[in-house]
Amino acid sequence: MNNIDKLQLNNFSLSFDINKEKELENLRNIFINKFSVDKIVTLPLDDYVVGKQNENSFCNFLENRLKDLGDIHGSTAIKFGIYFGRQGKDNIKKYRFAQKYGNNLEDCFANIKLEIITLIKNGTNKDLQGIKKCKLAPIFRGKILATYFPEEYMNIFSEEHLDYFLTKLNIGNLISLNILEKQRELLFIKNSNEITKNWTNYKFSCFLYTMFGKPIKDQEDIENFEDLSLKEKLNNDTLNYYFEKPIYEGAKEKTEPIISNGGVVYPRDKKNSIKALVKANFQCEIDNAHPSFIRKNGKNYTEPHHLIPMKYQKEFEKSLDVPENIVSLCSNCHNQIHYGKDQDSLIELLYEQRKSVLKKAQIDVTLKELLRMYK
Repeated sequence: MNNIDKLQLNNFSLSFDINKEKELENLRNIFINKFSVDKIVTLPLDDYVVGKQNENSFCNFLENRLKDLGDIHGSTAIKFGIYFGRQGKDNIKKYRFAQKYGNNLEDCFANIKLEIITLIKNGTNKDLQGIKKCKLAPIFRGKILATYFPEEYMNIFSEEHLDYFLTKLNIGNLISLNILEKQRELLFIKNSNEITKNWTNYKFSCFLYTMFGKPIKDQEDIENFEDLSLKEKLNNDTLNYYFEKPIYEGAKEKTEPIISNGGVVYPRDKKNSIKALVKANFQCEIDNAHPSFIRKNGKNYTEPHHLIPMKYQKEFEKSLDVPENIVSLCSNCHNQIHYGKDQDSLIELLYEQRKSVLKKAQIDVTLKELLRMYK
């Protein structure tokens, strides 16, 4: 935490709401007493699920009543393994369950309880390998650990938020770490500081959000919006750059990120995207026979896409905003990569085409790492 001085830490301590922390701690103790390991063994289904209008059920208590001890909203209720409610276009309210836990409701619930009990025991023993094997959704697993063991496990569960804070604290090489390891890294930073080592994990997390804010919520939507902005301007801009020799230019230094409303955005130069489209002769690089329409300037319509998304710029030493990392795609392939079920096959094809070119731009990434970035 060499970029945070004592004055900032002390000023935060003076403004910290200790009474709220005490209230949350009392509520946490109510939860762990209500749902001890012995009680989870005999826990009825309706005292577990959300959707049955029981604010004191295990899942509702954890997600809503203890929200301020770590927010796990934002993903569907299937993260709990079982819930009561609707699913997709099926408007009938009934029990829904994830089949990875069993082929019927009874077996599923029994296995979920076993996973929770095992997780709590592994949490007690600080058995990280055992924790990694847990089948529960990572965000749900993290909330359970931070609730039962608030001083041992960090109460920040979003990988995007963890990456954001670790980057702010000058920790690099995050690409090889899983969520649990990133949480441990954040705890190590906390406990290595002479002031924050005496804070609770809750207080430390409050400091991080107060000091740095939250990362932009939907980075992918922002990136798509920037692409849309480029598409709207491309007709005229293309006329200016089309006759430039469309060659790859090699490695470039990355630009400093722009901090806006607590979020991080890496600037992009639309010229690089235009050059990439010119290089591809305005054809889809998945299949140049893919249909499109003709632009007003007479060129085939394709869209630029950063193969390694710009939101991962912090993990690379050189700029990702170079023609080597930008591919030309038809609208269908572009949307399939962002939202489609079979995106992996398209990403793998593009990676094989570009991996040698990326290396020349000093951008090193494996296929496994790249696929992870789209999950």
